[in-house]
Amino acid sequence: MAQPKEATAAPTRTRLIVSALIVVLVVLVVWKVIDYRQKPPPPPNKSALKESIINAAGAALDTLQLGRPLAIVTFTAADPSLMDAALNVFASMHSSLKDHGRDEQVAVSLAPLSIDATDASALARATTLKSHWLLTGVVRAGDPAGFKLEVKLYDATTGKVIWEDTRSGTSETAEAVGSAIAADVLTHVTLPAPKAE
Repeated sequence: MAQPKEATAAPTRTRLIVSALIVVLVVLVVWKVIDYRQKPPPPPNKSALKESIINAAGAALDTLQLGRPLAIVTFTAADPSLMDAALNVFASMHSSLKDHGRDEQVAVSLAPLSIDATDASALARATTLKSHWLLTGVVRAGDPAGFKLEVKLYDATTGKVIWEDTRSGTSETAEAVGSAIAADVLTHVTLPAPKAE
């Protein structure tokens, strides 16, 4: 019996070109994957993380203070360099309200509203807190060494601004500005008499 000849299939020119292209593509893909994995991850966005933490803590604190008649929202600043002034005025105002025995009647909302917050968003915060009144404030640049604080007091039952004012100050007068705002707020809202100790 005759033995069949072994077939020596020589690759065609097309097969050689296609196989070479496949090898080159595989090498490129592997090289890109290795290159991608060796790059360090981008740094985390610290301001977004900080804002998320404040919002989460603020939401938890808001839940504990539901139903207090007056809500004060942490003041915000149009420029990050003014944030210290905003917080100093806010802290002084809150301290003055506590000194008047109103601490149990005031809800402090830690998450500030945005700079361009509408009246509707402020009233939505009041509704969330189940408060009758809501005070907000924005600190903007004032004189070269000072600031301007724009405050609004809302009546959530009517949906209207019942008092608004603009105060000027400096870092040295921030405490006095906060105390004066607290006194003005107490003349525009009717809170129950403080409990005798």
